[in-house]
Amino acid sequence: MPTASHERSLDSGAVKSRPVPDHVPPEMVRDFSLFTSPGMLPTANGDPHAAVACVHAGPPIFYSTSNTRDGRGTWVITRASDQRRVLQDTETFSSHRSIFASVLGESWPMIPLELDPPFHGVFRSLLNPLLSPKRVMAL
Repeated sequence: MPTASHERSLDSGAVKSRPVPDHVPPEMVRDFSLFTSPGMLPTANGDPHAAVACVHAGPPIFYSTSNTRDGRGTWVITRASDQRRVLQDTETFSSHRSIFASVLGESWPMIPLELDPPFHGVFRSLLNPLLSPKRVMAL
């Protein structure tokens, strides 16, 4: 019997085979990369406009083995209404383990973006007055 750490691989010619956790249904896995998906120019930074078009041409929710620095894969939520639900449901979803600090080769959280409640609220209460529309317009 497979354990929680048992993984299977996504076999695809377009993207090197990477682990897919057992709990991810095979029909939810999509071969998508921010840098190498169909219609994208082969540049170091990819083509964000082609990436958005590619994502929105597919299913509203899918699992991608690409696009994470730690190689563990990620769920991709493409519709605004679903994204809003995910971002507002802090009991189910976490802001932890984002890619911001890892881009710099660090492991610390990017405050307040990668903090969950109640810690997120502490920093937001400090930043909100400084970043109000009125204060930003005065800059």
